Amino acid sequence: MLHHNTDTVHFRNQLISQNDHFGLTVSMSWKSESGDVADLGNVELREYVAYPHPGTNPPFTVFAANPTILPNPPMPGTCGGTGFTDRHFYLSQWVDFSTRIADYMESRQEYQFRDKVIGTSWADGVLAVFTIKREVIGIPGATYEFKTSKTGTGNFSESCTETP
Repeated sequence: MLHHNTDTVHFRNQLISQNDHFGLTVSMSWKSESGDVADLGNVELREYVAYPHPGTNPPFTVFAANPTILPNPPMPGTCGGTGFTDRHFYLSQWVDFSTRIADYMESRQEYQFRDKVIGTSWADGVLAVFTIKREVIGIPGATYEFKTSKTGTGNFSESCTETP
């Protein structure tokens, strides 16, 4: 069973692809302290995403000032044994590149869990914390680049840069 001070060695976050719609796709997995994923039958997981730097408008057409909680309903804890795919990309309508303005959008992503039987809170069950940064970078003599990076718990750090 997981508890609020679970060692993050149980949580894995690995890059599985780059340049995915100007972003990253990562695989996450976790396990029970007992080593038996079936012990997580009463546990739910979710992502709590806040935006310390939501980006300015323009170039971003989406202004994410309020926290986001995904998925809804939460994931069952047992899905961690087989892994869970998480995509960090942008949709073309999120950025107006014609403005030629450089800026970034940053989000703080917490993977949280709670045990429905014991009644633990989401805030006490933080497995890992990551920062996702989406940058619009101006290039002298050219147009721009778009860079997505993800850093966090367990020294996880991945990025990709693309030119649209």
